[in-house]
Amino acid sequence: MAFAHTAASVARENENSDDSFEVVVLDEPFANLEDDQRDSAIDFIRDTDIQYIIASSNESLQRHFDPHQVEGLQTMTVQLTWDDLDE
Repeated sequence: MAFAHTAASVARENENSDDSFEVVVLDEPFANLEDDQRDSAIDFIRDTDIQYIIASSNESLQRHFDPHQVEGLQTMTVQLTWDDLDE
């Protein structure tokens, strides 16, 4: 998360660059954090001017964000075999 934020910040500050980060997408960024570290990371994301899209299977995180900014997605189990990939 720190690397993604730093890269986005540097890209935004470099006016001559064609690179820009309008949105940073993070997949399960809080998965291995202790509660206090997770809360600090969430506060950091909420207080920054960079837009984040966060994917998480932890539904308890929703309480930390504005309900209008949370979108639940349906999940489904997909099972493939090697034979399926050959087709």
